Amino acid sequence: MIKKLLHIEFLKFKKNKLVLFLLGIYAVFSPMIIFSGKQIFQDVGDDAPFAPEAIFEFTSIWVFQGYISSWLVCVLLAFIPIVLITSETRYRTLRQSIINGMTRTQYYQSKILSILVLSLVVALYYWITCFLIGWFNTPRPTIAKALNNNYAFLRFFLSTFGHLIMAMFVAFFIRRSGLALFVFLIYTLLFELGARWLFYFQVFQTKATLFTPMNSIEDLVPNPLMMFANVVKDVFGELKFEVLLTTSQAVISSLIYIDLAIYFSYRVFIKRDI
Repeated sequence: MIKKLLHIEFLKFKKNKLVLFLLGIYAVFSPMIIFSGKQIFQDVGDDAPFAPEAIFEFTSIWVFQGYISSWLVCVLLAFIPIVLITSETRYRTLRQSIINGMTRTQYYQSKILSILVLSLVVALYYWITCFLIGWFNTPRPTIAKALNNNYAFLRFFLSTFGHLIMAMFVAFFIRRSGLALFVFLIYTLLFELGARWLFYFQVFQTKATLFTPMNSIEDLVPNPLMMFANVVKDVFGELKFEVLLTTSQAVISSLIYIDLAIYFSYRVFIKRDI
């Protein structure tokens, strides 16, 4: 049954030109964008917190490329579950699938499985590009040095899976593609960030503000600049806690939010008309 469900989803991916376009854009720009960073930090000069060449070397490449790729997942690949789910509702293909014998649970499972497989493929692509860039830019590279990356593959996979699941969550609640895309991006890029820091600076200064859904997922592959104390101080001033969650905190909180998103989107899908 799993193979059959994945085959059905694969055909949907294959026939959807927008999905193929988004995947192609991601595949091209994910490894390319990082090369612009070298020139940017060279222009900064001595004020840069690290040597520009270090971006491409082990083990820094896993961090910088992970952050860039995770944001591309958010602004490009997260559209895929939204577009597929909302379009199937709009064009009645979901209803036709149910009429043809697929249960609602099987349909929902097919979405989870497709997101799982897509996340694995994207994470594998991330690992390969990081390995190749790092290998050809690190003086005297070794396998041991390359693999000293704090479980980069697993963290990036969970980050990708989390972004796509959250996008799916929005799509099941808001079944109009344009509005769903708008809500997802506004919440991810603006609302949560603004609400978090507004609460911190105006209400109560607590690390609990970091444990919001998208921030937890983003801190799986965090902004590498936020790892430098001088950069954090310049951006945020003096804080009473670290600006990033630890890896274990990010993993645990992300898993909790992913489970909640899967549960509530399933309940909504089961109860709503199709």
